[in-house]
Amino acid sequence: MPEFRTEEFATPAPITVRVAQAAGTLDVRAEPTATTIVELHGSSNGESVVERTVVELRDDQLSIEVPDRGFSMLRRNPRLAITVVVPEGSSVIAELASADLTCRGTLGRLHVETASGDVQAGDVTGDVTAHSASGDVAVGHAGGTASVRSISGDVALASAARDIDAHTASGDVAIGTAGASVRARTASGDIAVGVVQQGTVEINSASGDVAVGVAAGAGVWLDVSTMSGNTTTDLAVGDQQPAAGCDLRITARTTSGDIRIHRAAAQHSA
Repeated sequence: MPEFRTEEFATPAPITVRVAQAAGTLDVRAEPTATTIVELHGSSNGESVVERTVVELRDDQLSIEVPDRGFSMLRRNPRLAITVVVPEGSSVIAELASADLTCRGTLGRLHVETASGDVQAGDVTGDVTAHSASGDVAVGHAGGTASVRSISGDVALASAARDIDAHTASGDVAIGTAGASVRARTASGDIAVGVVQQGTVEINSASGDVAVGVAAGAGVWLDVSTMSGNTTTDLAVGDQQPAAGCDLRITARTTSGDIRIHRAAAQHSA
């Protein structure tokens, strides 16, 4: 029999949500609200995980702890669907095992670690840390630094205002707009950076193609090589560093794949 539980708290300002969950789904929605709502959906299986889940608000810290049965070949951790509605600008800190995380709306900060689950998030005004051992990671805009990683899965970041660290062992890395430096690595997959204009870009792919777009007007120093592939660029290339200096330094390496450095299309404001 399905089980359901709701908790509500008065939260006139942004809060921090801390979640410990082994299996299921976690859906966080940041909305223009002064009330935090926690909904728990589960299935009765001899013991009620819904009732035993701890939901507690202390000051501006909301804690959600799902009971963990621990490792067993015969007993799996209970799956629980958690939905949390919080004020815009709230932060999320989540430790997940095989649960998927979806965040909608604008968060203040995001820190999530999951062993086997996907991570999807929209805009975050502060720093982002999103790591999955086996799953895809996709984040919208990070107003601070961004660290997005997966051992086996694709990694995508629409944009970040500060430094980006993107890493996957087996999968593609896709970055839209980088406001500062970029480090991107994959053992097997393609790496694409849409627009970068300043700082340093360090890219390594053992087996995959690399593409980097350079913002209009940015001076760039290139150090690129591929052992088995082609290197192309539409930038004006010389042997000496420009007298005006360089806004950007790009180092790109791939063992088996093509490298393309190109001038990014001009971006027009609406």
